[in-house]
Amino acid sequence: MGLPGGLLRSSNDPSRYIAAEILPLLAGVDREGRWGTILDDYAGLTRAPNLPLASHAVLGLGLVARARPEYRERVTAALLSLGKARIREERKALLKAYAIESLGNYFDGTSRKDAVLTFVRGQLKSKSPKGRKAAELFLRKYGSCQ
Repeated sequence: MGLPGGLLRSSNDPSRYIAAEILPLLAGVDREGRWGTILDDYAGLTRAPNLPLASHAVLGLGLVARARPEYRERVTAALLSLGKARIREERKALLKAYAIESLGNYFDGTSRKDAVLTFVRGQLKSKSPKGRKAAELFLRKYGSCQ
């Protein structure tokens, strides 16, 4: 996966955007474990100042975690640490809303349910209406899980 890995590190945002969209769709057919070599670069896109790029990377991580259980804990750690993103606070709140959606893709399979629920509960007072709504829906579905 040398070429896609190169796209992730490109300074060209359209190339990185394409990689952010396509690569998670390939996670389920990666028989050689190549995702393990690009996961950190891919997760790094969630910190991009370009909100559409970061958002698609956040959503893509949920697809990767659903398709590849061996990466779930690394994905969860990346999603729960979105507070470190280099974007304005109101945009960061929107990014966390996407993270809730992403976490919902594989919540039943994570061993960090308590940490995820704490993160989601924290979004009930988000600056983003989308974040508050996502948190409410997530907690209705999973709030009693421990």
